[in-house]
Amino acid sequence: SLAKERFKKEPVALGDLMRQASQRLGLGRNQEHNLVFQAWENIFPEKYRTRMHPTRFYSGCLSVAVSSAPLLEEMRCYRQSDFLALLNDELSRLNHQSTVVVRKLDFRRN
Repeated sequence: SLAKERFKKEPVALGDLMRQASQRLGLGRNQEHNLVFQAWENIFPEKYRTRMHPTRFYSGCLSVAVSSAPLLEEMRCYRQSDFLALLNDELSRLNHQSTVVVRKLDFRRN
């Protein structure tokens, strides 16, 4: 049948296609995610660890869940640029070939 004819060609594994694509793009999304979360862990003060944590990294934006309104306000108003600078310094220290850059921190109540 015609349907059987169409599927006789050598199949290409999806994983191979994804690997080729991610090699062309640099780091894979999971590697980027892990790198950003690792950098966050390295720079973040211990006293805040239980009160805020990164939840998602997508298109240069790191989302961070914050447990209290006053802390959220502090982060949004006073600390965003400090943490952004520290985070990107740590990212380049962790991976010299990295093109991963956090352009924005998005603090949200959890």
